[in-house]
Amino acid sequence: MLDFAQVRISFVVNFATNRCKKNQEKESTRTILKQRTEEISAEKQGTQEM
Repeated sequence: MLDFAQVRISFVVNFATNRCKKNQEKESTRTILKQRTEEISAEKQGTQEM
């Protein structure tokens, strides 16, 4: 049987791991949005030059 401290430690570790994963997902989403914004602004500049 696990004692309370071990349960608590594993809970904290799981929480931290999930939080890291969520932050990585946020970062990748942010990167994709940034790339997309740059593509759109590049397209706008291209159409203005024509």
